[in-house]
Amino acid sequence: MNEKINELLREVRAKINSHEEFKAMYNSQLAFDFNIFNFFKVGENKVSEILAFILNPKESHGQGDRFLTLFFEQFVGDDIKTDSIDIVCEKVIENDRRIDLLIKYDNKFLAIENKIWADDQKNQLLDYATYLDKISSGKYLLLYLNPYCKEPNKKSINKSKKEELIDAGKLKIISYENDINSFLKSCISQCEAENVRFFLKEFTSYINKTIYRHKTLNMSENIKNLISSNTKEAELIVQSYNSIMGDIIHKIDKVGKSLLERDFKLPDSIKVYKGKPFNYEGKRVFKIGFQKGKNKVYIGFLQNGIELQSHFHIHEKNEIAFNAFLIEGEKLKDRFTLNRNQENLIIDNTEPELIKHFLIQLSALESVFEDFQSKVILDGSIP
Repeated sequence: MNEKINELLREVRAKINSHEEFKAMYNSQLAFDFNIFNFFKVGENKVSEILAFILNPKESHGQGDRFLTLFFEQFVGDDIKTDSIDIVCEKVIENDRRIDLLIKYDNKFLAIENKIWADDQKNQLLDYATYLDKISSGKYLLLYLNPYCKEPNKKSINKSKKEELIDAGKLKIISYENDINSFLKSCISQCEAENVRFFLKEFTSYINKTIYRHKTLNMSENIKNLISSNTKEAELIVQSYNSIMGDIIHKIDKVGKSLLERDFKLPDSIKVYKGKPFNYEGKRVFKIGFQKGKNKVYIGFLQNGIELQSHFHIHEKNEIAFNAFLIEGEKLKDRFTLNRNQENLIIDNTEPELIKHFLIQLSALESVFEDFQSKVILDGSIP
């Protein structure tokens, strides 16, 4: 079995190498990795805003109700009078809940819960269904949208209620992988404006690369076929990969808990912002924020596949001069991979090493705060 696994890995590696060689050869003509959305921070909320833009007949895409009609044909089945449409993003309801996308039409409601990276919250879908039932007298459809058509977590809605809503046609589970990709392809094929068609293609590409890490060309399809021919070996590889990733996530959570309980003994001028580990874009993240004056920097750890990385994040509202000073100094390690030897990563005695590295980062940040303040005083920028 080990030899077959090694053989499978060698074949996959060969296909990846072949793909990379082709990509390097033609990248100057085709720019495989270029995408306009790479210049912007596109999280779940922004994706919902883009979907709302596509669906809104009054928006500047100039296609009227063409996209909206395609969406309703695919997901709802209702004929729709577009002059009565009302689309709202981040609709605030009871219990400070926010529905990602809410569409009112013909005294009916269509709601979309967009779950790309965030976890389900307790009673989230149940609260949405209760609210929609109240405002629509039962005339609604709630779409639970996620990457792989995954069932909602039972903490969000219990099984019996979920099945009741599905049977009544009030809840539908859809995916980006098949459903939204299919919808966007239909929009592209029917769009008359070249610039909007380009936008839709870029959005589709960004979604696929960001959520599914799709590769260019047909490499992923070739590897899928290879895996299909070696299912037992592939399953063992996936299990081992997931096990290592689980160990890393556990490590981040454990080290995070330890750091949250720690008193950093910093000067009173530095404020500390602590938060629990969380999931973002399919990665496990732990970070603590430190602020002096107008400037805030987060330092912590990031799980990226089966690598554990140290990272820091600069707050977007910082002074421009401070951000430049921090980056130019290179005192903090950004996306610095710790312990590439995965066997060493998962043993308990790595925790002091991770905490030590965090404290080194913190000490470096404290120096940056002090050095920047001294520089500003010497430059005469502050009294």
